[in-house]
Amino acid sequence: MVYSNDLDKLVTEYQLNNSEARLLRLPMENEKLFLMKIRQGDYRNVSFSQFDALEEKMGPLSKDRFKHFEYTTVTAISLACRAAIDGGLAPDLAYDISDTALQKLCQIKSLDEMHTLLVDTCQFLAKKVYLSRQGKSSYIIEQCKVYIQRNIFQRIKLTEISEFVGVNASYLSRIFSEKTGMTIHNYIQKQKIETACHLLKHSDRSIVDISLYLSFQSQSNFTTVFKKWVKLTPSDYRNQYRTVDFATKDKSI
Repeated sequence: MVYSNDLDKLVTEYQLNNSEARLLRLPMENEKLFLMKIRQGDYRNVSFSQFDALEEKMGPLSKDRFKHFEYTTVTAISLACRAAIDGGLAPDLAYDISDTALQKLCQIKSLDEMHTLLVDTCQFLAKKVYLSRQGKSSYIIEQCKVYIQRNIFQRIKLTEISEFVGVNASYLSRIFSEKTGMTIHNYIQKQKIETACHLLKHSDRSIVDISLYLSFQSQSNFTTVFKKWVKLTPSDYRNQYRTVDFATKDKSI
């Protein structure tokens, strides 16, 4: 078993060896672009560099060259599987595709076959994402809502949502309004205020803290938006709706 101090020593040695060899990493932007294409279902443009071209730019995962690229392939397929799920593909199907590819990998004897399997699997996942999204504007709306909910405590930008969903920002704004009857901006506000209501009712966090947690510009801005949706100030809402058990709980406990 490798304990933490042993692992720390191994990592240090690895970093030193790679530094001496002037090792270059694959640019993160390349990885992001690769996974984005899968998430967006852009299967026609999914590609993965030939292993020979990667060899001088990657840290050795194993002293055995074949095993090194086998690890690389497993990692890439696993990431592609997760990207496909993020893109809307049913998790069971995505995992079935990934498991099938990894089982096939065990039978492969050459790097060319391994590279072909990797590219084919990633393209197949991307195509399944593409097919699952055809004609499904409701899917786009749901993915938009998923992103907003996941980032409810952050400042959410339309460009970030559109990148996550994989559609043009102006198109996303238009279909969201058409399908929900409200703008994305108003939907974000509404979701943040619903979260604020929960915190006001069930926590002792100050109104200032809550406005900060939800990334409002200021407490006054938070109060203005809150009144827009609830018709009460945050303070009045807390006084009126605060959970009785919480409000009377012994603070010494």
